[in-house]
Amino acid sequence: MSIDLKHISRLKKLLYMIAVSAPMKPNISKLSAAIEVSRQPISQYLDYLKHAALVNLVRSAKRGHGFLAKPENVLLHNTNLAYTIAQENWHTGTIRETFFVNQISQHHDILAPDRGDFLVDETWTIEVGGQNKDHCQIAGIDNAYIAADDIETGQDQRVPLWLFGFLA
Repeated sequence: MSIDLKHISRLKKLLYMIAVSAPMKPNISKLSAAIEVSRQPISQYLDYLKHAALVNLVRSAKRGHGFLAKPENVLLHNTNLAYTIAQENWHTGTIRETFFVNQISQHHDILAPDRGDFLVDETWTIEVGGQNKDHCQIAGIDNAYIAADDIETGQDQRVPLWLFGFLA
């Protein structure tokens, strides 16, 4: 895979936009206008960033895994990138979700469901949040859990977010 040098500045701008978004739900038209390219190369740029291990693309559970399907969410590959690229402009919720996806995606498939933040291996629905996150967004869903930050121990369907760090 080769990239023309004239595209590097656009890729950097796209990466910065991803870093400061909360989390990025890509709008191809807005992205193409912001980085001054036509709509067509945006998907290819996102794929370049994915293959460079700079971003994770979370596809919709409805549309599947295909390259042609627009990703539902775009997250930086890991939290260190957020702190480096966005500096003070990052969002806590995005950092939590970035950490979760980074840890889980090493050995599991992650999709974006209709309800909840992530669908892992088409089995477990996960809602990522802080210590006060409640079950209202995942109520009535089988195999639904909260990955909660700022808690030390889990209870019922609440799992401490930090525990997912042992999976990678």
